[in-house]
Amino acid sequence: MRIKAYWQTLVGKALLKIALGITLIIALASGVSYQILFKEIERRAVDQLREYAVQRAKFHEAHFALAREFHQVIKQEFLRRYQEPSPDFERRFDQLMVRYPDGALRNRPEYADITRYSTGWIHKDVRPNPEFKRLWMLFFDLSEQFSRLTTTRFVNLYFLHPTESANMGYDDPARSNQVHWAADTPADWVLNQQDSFLMATPARNARRETVWAGPEYEPAYRQLLVPAVTPIDLNGEHIATVASDTLLDDLEASILRADIPGAAHTVFRDDGRLIIDRTYQPKIIEHEGIYFIQQTSDARLRALLALTTHAPVLPDYGYNPDADQYYAISRLQGPRWYFASTLPGSLIRSEAFKAAQWVLWAGFASLALVLAVLAMLLHRQIAVPLRQLLVAVRQMGQQRVLIPLDTTRRDEIGKLAAAFTIAAQSVADEIRQRDWNLQQESSGRMQAYQALQASETRYRVVAEQTGHIVYDYDLSSGRIDWAGPIPQITGYRFQEFAELNIDGWAERIHPDDRAQALQALRQARSEFRKYQVEYRFRRADGSYIYLEDEGVLLTDIKDRSRRMLGTMKDISERKRVEQALREAKEEADKANRAKSRFLADISHELRTPLNAILGYAQILLRDAGLAQKAHGGLTIIQQSGEHLLGLINDILDLAKIESNKLDVQSETFDLCDFVQGIAGAFAVRAKQKNLHFRTDADPGLPVHVRGDERKLRQILFNLIGNAIKFTDAGEIGFAITTDEGRIRFAVTDTGCGIRAEELSQLFQPFGRVGERSQATEGAGLGLIISRRLVELLGGVLSVESTFGQGSRFWFALALPAVAAPTRIETAPNAPVIGYRGPRRRVLIADDKRENRAVLVDMLAPLGFKVAEAANGQAALDLVGPFQPDAVLMDMRMPVLDGLEATRRLRQSEVARELVIIAVSASAYGHQRAQYLAAGADAFLSKPFRQDELLELLRLHLKLDLVHADAVSRQRDDEPPSCLLYTS
Repeated sequence: MRIKAYWQTLVGKALLKIALGITLIIALASGVSYQILFKEIERRAVDQLREYAVQRAKFHEAHFALAREFHQVIKQEFLRRYQEPSPDFERRFDQLMVRYPDGALRNRPEYADITRYSTGWIHKDVRPNPEFKRLWMLFFDLSEQFSRLTTTRFVNLYFLHPTESANMGYDDPARSNQVHWAADTPADWVLNQQDSFLMATPARNARRETVWAGPEYEPAYRQLLVPAVTPIDLNGEHIATVASDTLLDDLEASILRADIPGAAHTVFRDDGRLIIDRTYQPKIIEHEGIYFIQQTSDARLRALLALTTHAPVLPDYGYNPDADQYYAISRLQGPRWYFASTLPGSLIRSEAFKAAQWVLWAGFASLALVLAVLAMLLHRQIAVPLRQLLVAVRQMGQQRVLIPLDTTRRDEIGKLAAAFTIAAQSVADEIRQRDWNLQQESSGRMQAYQALQASETRYRVVAEQTGHIVYDYDLSSGRIDWAGPIPQITGYRFQEFAELNIDGWAERIHPDDRAQALQALRQARSEFRKYQVEYRFRRADGSYIYLEDEGVLLTDIKDRSRRMLGTMKDISERKRVEQALREAKEEADKANRAKSRFLADISHELRTPLNAILGYAQILLRDAGLAQKAHGGLTIIQQSGEHLLGLINDILDLAKIESNKLDVQSETFDLCDFVQGIAGAFAVRAKQKNLHFRTDADPGLPVHVRGDERKLRQILFNLIGNAIKFTDAGEIGFAITTDEGRIRFAVTDTGCGIRAEELSQLFQPFGRVGERSQATEGAGLGLIISRRLVELLGGVLSVESTFGQGSRFWFALALPAVAAPTRIETAPNAPVIGYRGPRRRVLIADDKRENRAVLVDMLAPLGFKVAEAANGQAALDLVGPFQPDAVLMDMRMPVLDGLEATRRLRQSEVARELVIIAVSASAYGHQRAQYLAAGADAFLSKPFRQDELLELLRLHLKLDLVHADAVSRQRDDEPPSCLLYTS
């Protein structure tokens, strides 16, 4: 405020006008400076770009020339040896090379050490003839002779067959990061379609000279390489190719140096193919080196490509207004690439602007010095005399005292002081007359004050009777008048509390609530609305109570807010009750979580032994030579185990339903096949009890519908299973009809029925009704689960029953009709007896010996090679030596669990693509999602069926399974092997 007032004075206005004039001059000087500095910085930037582009071009031309010189020496030696006889080349070829299981020819293991020998790779379809073998051994000898010298500057030296996909060479272990290129290259890699191969052909290299190819992606290196390729011809015929690679990362590191701050460097071909560019390097790698400027929308790169097309000579440099950039372009004569360096125009302007700022700030510093001197002079000559005159005016107005002024000055200020002295004397006489008149009016005002005091007393009595603190807040002064039971609520004495103004009230609010209370008060005043807030208020003893504060604004005749009347109510008891309710809810949630953990743990512990029981029951039942009595006993074991598994699933489903964790999974399914499957499953069971099973299906039912098939099947299995269980004679009815756009399912029986008074207990968990309740198997969960599932699917399960005659259960669901989906061919139902193709390796990781034994006995007879590990760490240790195709990983194991073992396998280079199937007895959906998120390809829940396991292996290992009905004669293959590693 003082600064604003100063500029309203005479001195301030004079200084302001002077400052504006000087500022205009400084601004003009800064603008001129900016133009001069901009031209100089622009010239230096273009010179730097041009010099850098020329130097980088010369550097890489030298690198290419070195490759050409190496290759010429090797080419001459090759031609000399090629024309000399080599009698033992076939024996040496057979001694060096061998065909591997994938079909490719590679060095024999004793000659596969990349640090000692040159290694070769030949496509699986190539059948070497004598001429090929002679040429191949010449490749090997020359690689052994020249590779150590060549790899001092390049990552490798290799030779290519002129027509076939075959490569012999040596890779420097240090530069290539120990790449076993021959072993890691796929057998079907199409080498003769690569740029390095094609650039040596006469069609692509008519001048038969050393050229750059690529960049191209090499599978073994898993990165981009830039090959230098030299064709070798004899008598006009292409007989071989010698080549050396440079890692694109090394080439990029030498080019993308930060010699020029802010500059961008790019290497590209005349067809727009990007070789190196920091911004698009991830895209170049992603597209395996084949990525063009035309695929981007980058104005900088498109402008560079256009400049190379229209430039008369290179190197070229200057400013391109279309892309707002300075550029320098040169051409690498060896590979015929373009090297370009660019600087954004905004960067040059920014540097010029920064330099101009120094000029501007220097001018402002000079301005400040001039203004300071002027301010001092004006203060002494004008401001001080005027301030004395102002003091005299105030003294006259406040104390009615006239102080002497300097009236001897001859300027305007002196004349003003003399005029004020005369006027002040006249005003003083008039004020004395008015004082006498005011004294006469004071007696009437005293009477009005006494009436106001009586009204205030009545107001305080009313406040005491309400039990609330009542206040009257003066918005302009901040003063607050208090009334009510203040000592009882706050602990303060009334006189002490009455002294509180708005600041004292705010200071006693809890720090965490203060901002909210004050913000609510500000909003009530600004928006003219009711003030209402809850906060903690500090009592006199330091404790806090909860207050509910409500107030309304009162206005004057001009609708201006002047006062706020309100009350404060102690709500501490209510807050304590709310806190108790919250704590009770937290305890209930904690108990529910404990129940969920218990169910998950007990489910895991029950499923684990069931896995061994049901697993061996499946294995033994597949034995065709099993005695009938033993077959019957095993069938009973399997059925009993599956019954126990059903009870466990029912308990888990009930827990999921109660905790709202069961979701609807809608999918399209064939309603006719679904109904036939249900009828077929229970017709056999009904026949075993001599019951008639009747199915009635409405002909107007849609063929394909959308809904949760699994939950619908579970509901009907429970209802029809109960009907058969409680019916000894008569029939079971299963009817499906349409009902006002919904599909109605009904199950009827002629069983024992249910008494009317017991119907209310029918849907209680673990509850049973009727005289046969204790004589039947089951946990008493089927009906409650069915009812909850029907409600989850949007229906209501209803029941009607007559004791001694039978019962009827029905419900209707909205299953919208949909178009028929594409049918997927399913695997035959006959048992699997093996698979075609090479033997696959499976690593089994489980801390339970019996679980590992089940999997071994399921897989080994089918031809799988199996290894075992008792924990996650042992599994990690076996992956290297065993080299499995798939891992069956149990999730709960000591030392290192399966979850962490899966994460580590996915992080390793060796096992990143390994198929991992998570195997666990945990049955909750969020746990399955956790396993898949850790990197597992699929999930298999214990106990599992052998068909489920084999289907997962077929899907992920691309197996061609052999079923019993597809075998017309005994296979002549050697018996399957089972290689066991135990840790």
